[in-house]
Amino acid sequence: MTKPILISAAVLLSIATVIGWSFELPRLEETVGVYHLLFKAALIGGAFGTFLGFILAVKERRFIAKFQAFASSLLLFTFLTSLIAHWSNRSLTEDQFSTEQLRVKQVTATWKDRGLSRQELSSPPDGYYIFVETDEGTIRLLREGSAAPDIGPSRTIEVRKQDGYWGYPLYSILPDNN
Repeated sequence: MTKPILISAAVLLSIATVIGWSFELPRLEETVGVYHLLFKAALIGGAFGTFLGFILAVKERRFIAKFQAFASSLLLFTFLTSLIAHWSNRSLTEDQFSTEQLRVKQVTATWKDRGLSRQELSSPPDGYYIFVETDEGTIRLLREGSAAPDIGPSRTIEVRKQDGYWGYPLYSILPDNN
């Protein structure tokens, strides 16, 4: 009776993890040091998944069942903890933020469609990627809309900085610049 429940829970948790990552992936580049955060979370999740997978594998008789229990718990918890770490760093922040003038390295137009024709390339873009330099490194921010960002002669733009829950700062374009 517990085996079907565990399998169902693992499948539902896997589906939730994939759906969660589909919403979080576009926001990865707004966080400075996000890959370090994800690496640490994956290590913690992998350690927990290894421990749980070993416990579940010991109860099984066949090798394939042991491998399935171990591998699924290892993979599931590795991806799930990294998702939770990024989501909590972004979502559990305070509403306090500071504004900074950051130096712009590059501005690139972007279109949402994958296969663009020559006519679509001559149409206005759907948004702009703005590469800015922070104290922690260069990040890419997305500004949606067809109007080009107002960079100015100093090649700086006003950006909102917010401290993340785990200490990894989040950057975004101010709504006034839209």
